[in-house]
Amino acid sequence: MKILVKELDTLVKTNIYGDYKICVKCGDPADVIESNKDYCCNCWFEKVNGKSFQEVEKLIKEEERFIKKK
Repeated sequence: MKILVKELDTLVKTNIYGDYKICVKCGDPADVIESNKDYCCNCWFEKVNGKSFQEVEKLIKEEERFIKKK
């Protein structure tokens, strides 16, 4: 039983390629390697764009509301 739990835990932490790499910023499974550092998609997006997905989503919704008002 302990082996099964350990295998499931490892499966949960693997990335989309089946590798076991951890994001240097948040500790989630890492899917992106940039400058020899492993990042999850959210942390990489924030590093590249300077904003999180949630901030960008909020900006898009505000722009859509502005366009609808015209």
